[in-house]
This record gives sequence, C-alpha cells and structure tokens, in this order.
Amino acid sequence: MPEIVYRHSFPFREAMAALLGDDQIDADSYEIRVIGSAVVVDLVNPKQTEPIAKVEDTGEAPVSTETKLVEDLASMRFWHHPESCSVWRSADNEEGIGDGMTVEVDEETFLRLEAEYAAAATEPTQPPKGGARAKKAGMLCAEKGFQTFMDVATADEAAAEVRSACGITSRAMLDHDDAAGKKFDEINRRYGLWTQGYDV
Repeated sequence: MPEIVYRHSFPFREAMAALLGDDQIDADSYEIRVIGSAVVVDLVNPKQTEPIAKVEDTGEAPVSTETKLVEDLASMRFWHHPESCSVWRSADNEEGIGDGMTVEVDEETFLRLEAEYAAAATEPTQPPKGGARAKKAGMLCAEKGFQTFMDVATADEAAAEVRSACGITSRAMLDHDDAAGKKFDEINRRYGLWTQGYDV
C-alpha cells in the first residue's frame, strides 16, 4: 500500500516571522524539528536586532548590556531530550517540553551534551566508498571462472561468499578494513593460481 504524505509549503521568512516574531528571524541558519508535540526552532548564530538593554529616561542609572547578559544567563534553565539527542536553554519561567522525556540538567551537563551532539553531527554518515579492491572484487564476482572457483552459480552468490569470507557486510570495506583487504588479496591470489592449473 503506498504511503500517503500531505505536504504543506510556506514562504520561509513569513513562517519564521509567524513563529518567532519579525525581530527574531535573522540567523546564519535554522534547525527545525519536532520533539514530542512541540516544534523546536534553533537559530544558529542569530543576528541581534535590538540591544539587550534599552536605556529609558527613568532617572536611574541604566543597566549595562554586560550586566543584563549576566542576569539573563543566571536565570537560564537547561533541558535535555535524550530520545531526540537534543539540548536547549530557556528563560527561568519557561518549562521544558511536556512529553515525559524532557529532563532539566545543570549547565555543566548541558555544555557536555551540546559538545557531544555537535561532534556526532559532524561525523560522516555516508558509508565509505570502495576503491581498487572493491572494484576488483566486483569484476571477479561477475566472472564465470571465479564463480566456479568459489563453488557458486551467480555473481550475487560469489559476492556474498567474498563478503562472508572477508567478514564484511559491504564490498567497499575491502579498502577500509586491513584484515578484510588481506583476506580478499589471499582469495584473489589463490584464484590466480587456480586459473593457472594449480590445485589450491
């Protein structure tokens, strides 16, 4: 049964302005996700559009931007959502997402988790690409002689035998796993001798 998807498209700036307000939408980039029943929008390197402290003519000494920033940081609360591997901070009077999974953490834990999640996000997620050995294995598996040598009937069966003998799940790993590469080299060497008539 086909999957049914309803897609709704909104102009980006209008959607961000509706969610965050016109004065909060300038940033280098945005990360938007759903956690539980909440839409979470992270502004990466937001552009400050208003000064943090507004000077009003009250007759009192104005609060410096630095003092206001320290006060704001002191009233921050830190949240962790383990299921989605995300952390965020909020003002003291704001609650975390009420899905039962969000937990409040201290600032030290927040900073550690933030660094761990950032490092994990930069790790390559694409599988490694094959090189010379993977290419050679692909060509050998397609040869009828190699299939006979491996005692199989098809190229797919030969490929499965090579992966099994080398202890890998992907032919590309022949170029990234030294032990698997050496096992393949030995199979290839023995096949070369077999084609010359040697009993291997």
